[in-house]
Amino acid sequence: MRRRAFFYWGVLATAAALGCSKPGTAPTVPAQGTLLHNGQPARAARIIFTPKSGRPATGNTDDEGHFVLTTFESDDGAVPGEHTVTVSDLKRNWNQDPSTSRFPTPYERPDTTPLTVEVKSEDENSFTFDMKN
Repeated sequence: MRRRAFFYWGVLATAAALGCSKPGTAPTVPAQGTLLHNGQPARAARIIFTPKSGRPATGNTDDEGHFVLTTFESDDGAVPGEHTVTVSDLKRNWNQDPSTSRFPTPYERPDTTPLTVEVKSEDENSFTFDMKN
């Protein structure tokens, strides 16, 4: 369990290090969406879009499962390109057993998530994800 906690902190540290370049050096485009869990809005979840290179974009869901992504400044979106998408449960304490998460473990890890998207410069970039148990 400790190894898994170190893995998650390592991923967050890497994401922070990638984002330490000067703000505005990579263009972003608006991106938002809805996160569902078994067809219902997924409240209090964090969604992370991780590009192949560059700074990840994050967003937290509201009561309707809606999120708006932030990369450098609030609600500025994500960098264009392919992204791996991970989801974590904001209600879960990371010291708890992973089985206590309401989301299946593969969605929480960048190396096992089945979710991928392409953020396009000229597109609306509105995504809907429905995670199934």
